[in-house]
Amino acid sequence: MTPSDESRPSSPLLMAAPLLVLLAFLAVGLRTVSNTDFWMETAIGRAVLDAGPFANDTLTHIGEGKPYVKAGWLYGVVMYLAQNAGGGVVTLLHLGAVAAAFWLLSRQAMRQSGPVAVGFALLLCLWLISPRLDARPAVFSLVFPAAMIAILSAQPRGIATLVKLVILQVLWVNMHTTFLAGPVIALAFAAEAFGGGSRHSTLTKSDAPGLLVLAAAMLGASLLNPSFHRIFAHLLQPDAWAGMTDPAASIAQGWTQPFITPFANDFAHKGSAMLINMVMLLAAGLPIGSRHPLPSARTALAVVAAVLATKFSL
Repeated sequence: MTPSDESRPSSPLLMAAPLLVLLAFLAVGLRTVSNTDFWMETAIGRAVLDAGPFANDTLTHIGEGKPYVKAGWLYGVVMYLAQNAGGGVVTLLHLGAVAAAFWLLSRQAMRQSGPVAVGFALLLCLWLISPRLDARPAVFSLVFPAAMIAILSAQPRGIATLVKLVILQVLWVNMHTTFLAGPVIALAFAAEAFGGGSRHSTLTKSDAPGLLVLAAAMLGASLLNPSFHRIFAHLLQPDAWAGMTDPAASIAQGWTQPFITPFANDFAHKGSAMLINMVMLLAAGLPIGSRHPLPSARTALAVVAAVLATKFSL
């Protein structure tokens, strides 16, 4: 159920609040490529285009000859082609992916809230993502979970939904190591369905088996990558998450990112992360536990994602 017309602001400017914040995203993200890892990604893409996916490492000195397992080879191919196209195509592709992701999520959020609240939420997201808003696979891949949430929130569900989710999952597993979040998203919706949904949810208990099948199909689709099942073992290795599990390392990159450095001081204190996490958990607990709770799957995913964002960025 959406907010009543009386509760919605009548001002066209207020109604456009989410769009204005998305434009701010684009303004903040218009910068040169300053992520040094990006050039390694394009080197991988060039090697794949020259000789196809390779089984052994031929690009690094310390790993030469060792089995090569990487979830993001397709990202490297796309970015290598984009870099050759010139004209800021790489930056525009990343900004387009981010804008599409947050636009899809904003549409979902506006079913339960007004545009002003969604606009403020997007501003917080902009603050959190600013130090990492650069040409990197994690940023480009934000569009995959957003699209999956939008698809699973829609009706009806059937073969078309299965095909869309499997295609997105196959692309995701070949783009970034976070691909296992895809089946987890489907499982979150299945858990909501088992609970009988809510006033703001279209899910019922009869949807649960189908959502479990979707989660299993998405997990199986993850095998469609050059490394096949070895990609799962790779995720257990510490280097699979290098640069994501050490917040201090993320901030230390600021000297290579002149456009991001002014934000570094805003992310330097753990107290900020703890405070934001506490506020988010309290804010989420109220709508989940009220007489008219929000959809538990989307609310839980939002809280978990926000906590992870503050953990890895603050």
